[in-house]
Amino acid sequence: MKFLVDMALSPKTVKVLRDSGYEAVRVNELGMAKSKDRELLEYAAKNDMTVITADLDFGDILAFTRYKKPSVIIFRLKACGKIKRDEKRGYSSAGMKKRLCWK
Repeated sequence: MKFLVDMALSPKTVKVLRDSGYEAVRVNELGMAKSKDRELLEYAAKNDMTVITADLDFGDILAFTRYKKPSVIIFRLKACGKIKRDEKRGYSSAGMKKRLCWK
């Protein structure tokens, strides 16, 4: 699976994805840091990539244009200090902070 990571997310997101075995690139690595959201969607679709962003506009653009691809993952993370252990899912705040919180 290939991911295009939007500028709204930390470069460490790309590192976590790559370390997990995924192909990932942040838009600034492509010289597209100032590109419009629609241009990023078109690039991702053309290159069979999934967009990862924190920007809610991507979903609106997909709905308005009725594009069938690319897929978009929108990250909406809670404050890192508020992540608690979940016995059913087996994650802890320390583990989540290590993977998602880049302080």
